[in-house]
Amino acid sequence: VHPEEKIEEIIYKTKGILSDIYILGRQISNYAGSERMDLIGVDNDNNIVIIEVKDEQVDEKVIT
Repeated sequence: VHPEEKIEEIIYKTKGILSDIYILGRQISNYAGSERMDLIGVDNDNNIVIIEVKDEQVDEKVIT
């Protein structure tokens, strides 16, 4: 198992890690079906939250 997959699994299964975010699903395809989001959820203010797990340091370019 790749470290990113393990981190994603731990976040998904351990609800207290991100206590203010309700995780709706994992490995969800984007609209075009060409990419997958690691985790998607909703916060206490009903904002959609997309979580992209990385096992290395990245900068803001990863957002796109």
